[in-house]
Amino acid sequence: MPDHDIWLGGRDGYGDAVAHGEDSYHWTLNMDVRRGVMVPSASPLFVASTQASGVTDLGAGAAVRDAVEWTPTSGVPTVFIPSGNGEGAGGAGGSNIASVFRWVNNVMDAAAAYIKTIIPFTGMVLYRYDQDATADPDEEMLWLCNGSGTAAAVLQRIKLDGTFDGGATSAHDVKADRLAVIGSRFCISQGYKFAKCTLDADPGKDASYPTKIPVGRPTYPINEMLDLNGGELIVKGDGIFLFNDALAEFRNILPFQSPHPDHGKGAIVDGRGRAYIPTVDGDLIVMSAGSASQQKPGFTHIHRFGRETPVAPVSALAVDMDEVFLALGPGAQRTQAFPGLQVFTYKDSTTTYTDKTSALTDKSTATTVDMSYLTATADAFYVGADQPFTPGFSADMLTRRTGEASERWTMEYGSAASTWTAMDIMDSTLLLYRSGSVIGIPSNNTHPFEHATPWVKNTVNSSEKYWIRIRPDGVSLFTGATMSELYLIPYRPSLDTDNFPLTSYALVGALPKIIASHWEGNRLVHHDTWTLRAPRIERMVVSRVTYTGSTSERHLAAFSERGVHAMPIGADGHPLRTPYPKLGDYSESGVAFDEHIGVCSGYAFGETGQVEELVLDGEDLQSDDLAFVLYRWDNGSKWYKANPEPKFPLIVENLQGQGSVLHVAWGYKGGSRHLYAPYLTRVYVPEKKWHPVEGHRHESQDFESPPII
Repeated sequence: MPDHDIWLGGRDGYGDAVAHGEDSYHWTLNMDVRRGVMVPSASPLFVASTQASGVTDLGAGAAVRDAVEWTPTSGVPTVFIPSGNGEGAGGAGGSNIASVFRWVNNVMDAAAAYIKTIIPFTGMVLYRYDQDATADPDEEMLWLCNGSGTAAAVLQRIKLDGTFDGGATSAHDVKADRLAVIGSRFCISQGYKFAKCTLDADPGKDASYPTKIPVGRPTYPINEMLDLNGGELIVKGDGIFLFNDALAEFRNILPFQSPHPDHGKGAIVDGRGRAYIPTVDGDLIVMSAGSASQQKPGFTHIHRFGRETPVAPVSALAVDMDEVFLALGPGAQRTQAFPGLQVFTYKDSTTTYTDKTSALTDKSTATTVDMSYLTATADAFYVGADQPFTPGFSADMLTRRTGEASERWTMEYGSAASTWTAMDIMDSTLLLYRSGSVIGIPSNNTHPFEHATPWVKNTVNSSEKYWIRIRPDGVSLFTGATMSELYLIPYRPSLDTDNFPLTSYALVGALPKIIASHWEGNRLVHHDTWTLRAPRIERMVVSRVTYTGSTSERHLAAFSERGVHAMPIGADGHPLRTPYPKLGDYSESGVAFDEHIGVCSGYAFGETGQVEELVLDGEDLQSDDLAFVLYRWDNGSKWYKANPEPKFPLIVENLQGQGSVLHVAWGYKGGSRHLYAPYLTRVYVPEKKWHPVEGHRHESQDFESPPII
């Protein structure tokens, strides 16, 4: 009888909950399986954002739609990221701020020169055409827009010397929602209309756009304008449109059967004849000349879908040579059918609690909650349930916040009667600027229910539940914000509270993931490569900007409202061959992630039995490393953990429990920085080390709710 191979390289990508002959694996928390081995992913390094005025975080007030690397007069590669804060009437006093952040030399900031008192920027593109004393069509510069409506400003520009203006000799007079360069032409969108600038004309002048062509339905504005094989590909909420030269109009070549205003946001091209177009439903449409296919992460090839399978809408994309990087948004696993879900608003000036549960769980936009009532630091928004949940909530916004986000908000969980413990907030709603998730994580990354200061039931307005409380840090923070629906994200115990606490959040999709994908024939093979302790990833770009702790010439920069996470890419950045890769914090400069765990697809033995020996083959473990083997049986109520001596092969003897399907995970934490990263090559049960249990039918244990640790 041959060995029972549980994992043999994982080249077919992630997703399968139970192995069916494919060379795949289930999911990971910062493990890299792209090269046929399982190696700890290079740790994402975090650089926080700061700003000269307004809020302290990138995009805290408005969504980030673009990021462009450019080398200005300084000669130093710099990434420019347009953002902003607030969408009120504008004017004196900074009630609106449009800002451009720069990432360069270990700093992510928005200098005072790059902050304007106009509504937030909605687009940026690198092009040319200066017109100071004289017109210079050959001078490179960044162009920015912030909408085509009456409150928007005309096109702005940042020149090579760093100055910022809206036209010098001849003031700009054109507005735009989005910008693009297609071929040699500068292009703009105004609502659902597309316009192309006359070649070598001033892009800032309305007269340079002789024709504005309507595209599809007026209800859905243009989200992206792409250069696909030299032609104009327009992505909107009602479909994907291609320009027909013979008819001089845009034809809807791929209508969306269920239109949505956010379909296609973040779509990109790879320079090899393919366009990648995400939808709000989690699909990824790949288009090339004459064809289209669906390459949805987590669904491409799997046979057995599991509750842990990472599947979520794609929030950002980037391309590097033969690889495509997809950022999966957090908060996709959500429900209103949670036992005892209850929501209270509390107004301190009147000491009044109001039950808003029905208004936020009735699936009707006719009943909503006006969040602008949160005008004092003692005002509060309470969310509770009879069982623990992932602290926070997912919200559908009917109308978004319009006021300036000059402060933040605080989230706490009940740790005793009338006692509250603060958490760090991962806010994908941008302070209720849009729909999304708001997640609370304690400073040590441990779920409050598993924390040393544990989450316990306490009483709010005579109702005893597991409560979280949100309070504003200042006044008038949520002006204009109306919430229509609220959902909870369930709780799953971490695989190992002491060493891998964030697995609790990862198991329910509460954290964003970055999927590294490559083409194998006509199939895009997806690998679950990075998980970030961050809110939603807004934009990604492949960059040469240097930062403390970087180990490669190029890296993937992932921007969220808190700053940038940078991960080495390319041959010199892969941890399998990088000398002294950074796989953890090591008490060095640069905030790094040190939780690494890879979960194999379950192995079905075919009948109930017991395992006498489990073997993990690999190389390069060192004496101060921590290597853990975790396992569970089908329908088992918990994971078992073994901590064998840190040298390969890792051998676990006499596994506890019995069953017919065995699930195995490998966890790693580096003790110090070493010359090479360790890696796993095979997981198996040797021949004759699995024994069927004669005459015994495996019976599952009761699945407790909430699940036990």
